[in-house]
Amino acid sequence: MHRIRSLLMRDRIAQINQIRGLLAEYGVVIAQTGLKVRQQLPAIIDDDHNELTELTRSMMRDMYERLVLLDKQIARYDKLTHQVHKASPSSQRLEKIRGVGPLIATAVIAAAGTGG
Repeated sequence: MHRIRSLLMRDRIAQINQIRGLLAEYGVVIAQTGLKVRQQLPAIIDDDHNELTELTRSMMRDMYERLVLLDKQIARYDKLTHQVHKASPSSQRLEKIRGVGPLIATAVIAAAGTGG
């Protein structure tokens, strides 16, 4: 579960960087944050006054849809992690440690077991 989530996170970062890099080739610059890409990309795609070709706009729509899908998949794994955490007394005990939340607690249990 944690490895798949990690892979999805890596893919999302790569997708955001790819979008930013391709847009930069057309003189369209977006800040590095994923939030800015999510906020600005739809307007950039719809803006007829920038240098994007119709083919590029179409590909950017595809890339945006993939980004949205990755966000949904990551959210699903976050929800699954919380469900596993709530079902595990050991994980809940670990969460009492300052700085440890459901994600870290379940990862420790997955790596080390119950510690018995």
